[in-house]
Amino acid sequence: MLVENIQDLDFNKTKFVVIGKKPVENSKANKTTMIFAVKDKPGALFDCLKGFKDFNVNLTRLESRPSKKSAWDYVFFVEFEGNLSEDRIKKALAELKEHTTSVKSFGSYPEGLK
Repeated sequence: MLVENIQDLDFNKTKFVVIGKKPVENSKANKTTMIFAVKDKPGALFDCLKGFKDFNVNLTRLESRPSKKSAWDYVFFVEFEGNLSEDRIKKALAELKEHTTSVKSFGSYPEGLK
């Protein structure tokens, strides 16, 4: 049974994601989600995010979550406008990788509801 209008607030939206093992080429994919872990040092997050600014990549979401590896160790979920196949995105991610301990992309996809 499908039930509509179950949200607490009118502006709430739910995103559903299909994850596969192989990337799917999609020319309409204009949003990307990934996760990364930072080195434990002052300014680490700034160093990671600077490449996005330098290559004109608009972040639409940034969240920290405990890594569950050790106390006070965090990973960051980031969502941004752009496709993994774009040169500016490739350059921003190359910069990001210089300042992280791990990076995992969940892929690019067409932007849905805001």
